[in-house]
Amino acid sequence: MDVWRITVAALRRWYILLPLLALTGYAVTQAGTQQDPEYEARASAMLTPARVLSEIPNPYSSLNGAQEALAIVLNSTETRRSIASEGLAGHYEVKAAPRSSIFQVVTRAESRQAAEEISSAVLNKASEELESRQSDAGLPERAHYSIEVLESPSVTGVVENSQLRVQAVVGVLGASLALLIAVMFDDMVGIFRRARAKRRRRNDMTPSTPIDENSGQLTLDDIPIVSTEPISLVDGIPANSHGSPVDQWAPSTGRRRIPTGQRPHASLLGEAKRDHVPTNEHDRRPDGPPEDSDKAPVSPNSDDSENMQRTSQHR
Repeated sequence: MDVWRITVAALRRWYILLPLLALTGYAVTQAGTQQDPEYEARASAMLTPARVLSEIPNPYSSLNGAQEALAIVLNSTETRRSIASEGLAGHYEVKAAPRSSIFQVVTRAESRQAAEEISSAVLNKASEELESRQSDAGLPERAHYSIEVLESPSVTGVVENSQLRVQAVVGVLGASLALLIAVMFDDMVGIFRRARAKRRRRNDMTPSTPIDENSGQLTLDDIPIVSTEPISLVDGIPANSHGSPVDQWAPSTGRRRIPTGQRPHASLLGEAKRDHVPTNEHDRRPDGPPEDSDKAPVSPNSDDSENMQRTSQHR
């Protein structure tokens, strides 16, 4: 998803994004009030040369070498752990100017007293480091480099960076979470709507009543039931054995009736053709020519009219 789609989704779900942003702003203000400021303290010291010269060389070689070595030792993790073990919680940094014998100690703590105590502890560690290393080298005390405090540890100001830093972190996280929730909600609504539209289209394409594929075919219910009872005449009208008249248009095939119950229509039609009795001369000739459909139908008294014409001519 690109930036444009994210922006459109966030604007479309503004009723979710705005309340979440309001909650984020409230959390930022609360985080700022609950975070205590830090106090910064500074102290300055200078390395002084030896009072007398010694035949034994100094392990620091010079004041500049001693300054650089002290800065490395005091900023080490071991020294920080040693100060923290004394119950002094805070952060400090030793800054040494190049080609100079002066160094500064900058301390930050949650209270004024803690900041000053940490600065004093760092200066004490610097003095111990100088004394122990030169004594181990066998130098007499008058030939040692020493430390002279130029500026006693004191609080120089109140640092609000920590408070602002916490507020910035809370604000960024809250705004990101609000935007993510709004975009995810928009995606979920879109997925639900697409699924519902797809289901509606599927229902529209599906017929309400099932289609009968055999609707055009004959079934057993469509075949008429043929009675197997003998036909008798009642007042010149065919009747069955119960004496009820039968339709006049139903022809008598004269075939032997076998009580077989309901039979298929094709079987009945084939049996009727086999049992058909020819009624005229044309039907008796198997090889007779087909009737001409264009000729007029022959009346049943055509033979009598021809005999009468012949008799009149003979007379």
